[in-house]
Amino acid sequence: MDLSSTHAVVLDVLQRASSQNPDILKPAEAKLKEWETQPGFYTILFNIISNHSLDVNVRWIAVLYMKNGIDRYWRKNAPNAISEEEKQSIRQGLLCNFSEPISQIAVQRAVLVSKIARIDCPREWPELFPTLLQAVESPDGLIQHRSLLTLHHVVKAISSKRLAGDRRLFQEFTSNIYTFILNLWNNFTEAFVRDIMQNAGADVITANLEKALLTLRILRKLTVFGFYKPHESHDCKQIKGKGIYLLELCEKFIIHLTKVLLSVLDTHPFSFIDFIQPSLEFTVYYLFTDEGINFLFERFYKAAKIPEMTKHPETLRAYQIKQAFFQPQTVSDMCRKLVVHYFILTQDELDMWDTDPEAFSNDECGDSWKYSLRPSMDTVFVTVFHEYKGVLIPVVLELVADTNVLVPPEDMQGILRKDAVYNAVGLCAFDLYDEMQVLNVMTLLLERMGSTIQPHSESLIQYLPHLWQESEDHNMLRCAIVATLVQLVKALGGVKSDLNPFLLPIIQLGTDISQNAIVYLLEDSLDLWLTVLEYSTTMTNELMQLFNNMAPLIESSTENLRQCLIICLVHLLLAPELVMHTQGSQIIQVCDGLMADLKNEGIVVLMRLVETFIRAVPVLGTETAMPILPRIFQTDWTMLFTRFVRLPSLEIMSPLLRTRINHRPRCRFLREPFKKY
Repeated sequence: MDLSSTHAVVLDVLQRASSQNPDILKPAEAKLKEWETQPGFYTILFNIISNHSLDVNVRWIAVLYMKNGIDRYWRKNAPNAISEEEKQSIRQGLLCNFSEPISQIAVQRAVLVSKIARIDCPREWPELFPTLLQAVESPDGLIQHRSLLTLHHVVKAISSKRLAGDRRLFQEFTSNIYTFILNLWNNFTEAFVRDIMQNAGADVITANLEKALLTLRILRKLTVFGFYKPHESHDCKQIKGKGIYLLELCEKFIIHLTKVLLSVLDTHPFSFIDFIQPSLEFTVYYLFTDEGINFLFERFYKAAKIPEMTKHPETLRAYQIKQAFFQPQTVSDMCRKLVVHYFILTQDELDMWDTDPEAFSNDECGDSWKYSLRPSMDTVFVTVFHEYKGVLIPVVLELVADTNVLVPPEDMQGILRKDAVYNAVGLCAFDLYDEMQVLNVMTLLLERMGSTIQPHSESLIQYLPHLWQESEDHNMLRCAIVATLVQLVKALGGVKSDLNPFLLPIIQLGTDISQNAIVYLLEDSLDLWLTVLEYSTTMTNELMQLFNNMAPLIESSTENLRQCLIICLVHLLLAPELVMHTQGSQIIQVCDGLMADLKNEGIVVLMRLVETFIRAVPVLGTETAMPILPRIFQTDWTMLFTRFVRLPSLEIMSPLLRTRINHRPRCRFLREPFKKY
């Protein structure tokens, strides 16, 4: 490509590529795509990027195309690779100018340098770091900022290399420049604080804060990836959080201070031990005290949990520091502040809930705790509560007792406070289970006392229906109620007539697949259903009404199949003809569809059900079980039948079934066992 004659042509095409008109844009993009592999093309792009007098949009398009070209064609072994001469020219040009006036282009130019550095440093580009460090000391503020920006992206790119040789080179590089960068950071930070104290102009304050932020970002990568054991470096220990303030840029600075610590915690947990105490003090002050909470902003949090460490001498020290800090009073105060301050819904959250409930719900799930304040505080609460539940259970119960009063509809703050307490109870429901206490004691009494409790059963029968109504929105509490009912039926030796109107609708609710409550209540409801059947001598209309739930229940999941089939078996024994005339065919059809997925144990239970169909009412039972019998006789379960199943004799089968068996060539193995009967 003739550079002298083509520069103007490329510039013209880039101008057209920045157009919003598709008729102009698409041909220009196609032409640029065609030039990607032409020698000299990236030199022209670089010259256009470096010409500050050209239109910003044109330079922006040029830098993006050049960045993509480096990804594709810079490596020596890449197809249509850029020539060594052109690469050398571009490398020299990139180090000659750190005065880009447009911030967005300056960032992209720094990224260009970092992409090349990741491939070429240090062998093909040994002069990169000396030039950058020299430019960082420039008295010109713009050159200093742009060189720091470039150094940040270069360090970020090189620190991501994971081969052993590359990591060793990065550690050597870190040992050479760490003190220099640390001093820069200290100087820029002190200058920023001094500017604040002296009420300097916003441009001066911003300039020093931006440079402090860039050096801090560089230090973060050097600290995490440039040391084998950061805690053995005196310089590393100087990076501690400073409680400073200001607007967005200041928030970024604070966030990166904490990111340094979090990165060290994730990568070098033992190097973090000396920072446990100050980090906890810092966090508690700004999150859980009235003085510090005024400085809180949305992104200043992350539920960082000290990881489990391997057996190491330092592990005990880390544990002792943590335990010494989290005294009962400290933990209690944190719990109360979380509930009564952070769990209170704000007006913005109420508005979102009202206008876009789906977005509000999505904000409360997944990894949102890493990015949003409310789910982050939920995570902190659950983590702290689980570890210190012995201290915090009385605190939460006290909060529940304090809010257990009627709140007038116009008292919005009272309603929100009660909502916050309920939210806390919901989050720690698992740990509070042994407390949601009366039911546990009642169940234990019923189990231990057995039939001797019958004289006192009236009060229990009166109490449980009321509790069931009150717990409509608390499914975990309802699970405990159903479990209590199981023990009550056993203790009473059956179902008393005055308990029937309450008990059977509960089983209906807990076994109906169309009800959301089935997720929580199914297992206990099946236990209750089977217990009721065990003490029943006759079939009732109410129990047959319950049996309508069984076929959809078996079809929806095999998790509780054994219990479901046993319930079917008991129903069949109590009212065989009624079961066969109502749900029998549907049950057999569903079981037929499940057989291919069942293990031997499931097949055995199912076979016993089929056998009971046939033995209970031979002619009707055989006709009802007919759909499943071909599958049974076509599958080689000889060993299973021999070990577990007593096959019914041909004499009790219908003539039609005998005819079908005797004329199926694949059923020969079945005719032999029948001779024994």
